[in-house]
Amino acid sequence: MNIAHSNALGRIKALPCWSRPITIEPLVGGLTNLNFLVQHLSQKWVVRLAQDIPVHGISRQAELTALQAAVDLGFAPPLLYTENSIWVTRYIEGEVQTTSTLKNSNQLSRAAELIARVHHEMPLHLPLPHTLFWVFHVNRHYLRLLGSEELKRYEESNQFLEKKCTPRPLVFAHNDLLAANFIDDGKKLWLIDWEYSGFGDPLFDLAGLAANQDFSIQEQEALLEIYFRQNVDPTLKKQFALMKCAAALREMLWSMVSHQHLRVIGVNYPVYTEQNRVRFEQAYEELGNLR
Repeated sequence: MNIAHSNALGRIKALPCWSRPITIEPLVGGLTNLNFLVQHLSQKWVVRLAQDIPVHGISRQAELTALQAAVDLGFAPPLLYTENSIWVTRYIEGEVQTTSTLKNSNQLSRAAELIARVHHEMPLHLPLPHTLFWVFHVNRHYLRLLGSEELKRYEESNQFLEKKCTPRPLVFAHNDLLAANFIDDGKKLWLIDWEYSGFGDPLFDLAGLAANQDFSIQEQEALLEIYFRQNVDPTLKKQFALMKCAAALREMLWSMVSHQHLRVIGVNYPVYTEQNRVRFEQAYEELGNLR
C-alpha cells in the first residue's frame, strides 16, 4: 500500500456517512483520481477522492455539479455523501463495458440514445456557471504545455481541423466516452466519470466514442443514424470525420501531458500515446478520402 492509499483509507473511515464499521478495498482504473469500494452494512459504495488538475482543466467542483445533475436525471449512480473533493456514490452491480460489448448493435443503440439524452436534458438541470469544452482549444493548450518542435505538424493539423469545423448548437457533453465509463446493470446503462464534462459540440462525444473504441465505418454510421434519427449525409460524414481526428489528437496529447505531469503508477503512457497516434493517422486518412 502506498502513502496516498494509506492516507485515503483514514479519510474514508472518518466520513460521517457511516453508522457502522466498514470494509474498504481499492478499485482499479481512475487515471486522475483514487477510487475505493466500501461495504457498509448490506450495501456497497464507491468512494472517489480527487483534486483539481489545472493541466487538464479539471475542476472537481464543476465535476460534482455535473454529477449531481446526472444523478437527478438517472444517468449516474445515486450520491450518498459529498465533502470537498471526496464523494460517495452507489456501487452498480453490473457489467463494465468494453470495446467489444459496445460494438454490439443493441448496446450501440442504447449508448447512442443515452448520449442524446445527456446532451439535451443535462442543460435543463445545471446551475451557472459551468465549463465549456472546445477540443481545439484543449489541443492548443496541450501543445503549448508540451512545447516541442516535433509536434509542429499536429499544431497545424489542429488549426486545419478547427477551420473546417462547422459550428453547431451547443449541448452538454460528457467528453470522455471510454467504454469503461459505461456500466450495464441488466436494465439500464449508467455513465460515470464526469470530470471533463462541459458545454460543447455534440459530435465530439460521438467521435470520441468511435475513436476510443476503434469503430468501423459501418459502426460509425450506425451511431450517427441512431443519434440524429436520420440517414447520414455527406456533410455530416465529413464533419464527423473532422471531429474524430480532433478527438484522437486530444487523446494522444492528453497522454503526453499526463506522462509529464501526473505519472500514475501502472499506466504506460508511451504505449497509450502511440495507440492514439495511430488512431489519429487513421482518422486523418479517412478524412482525406472524404475531401
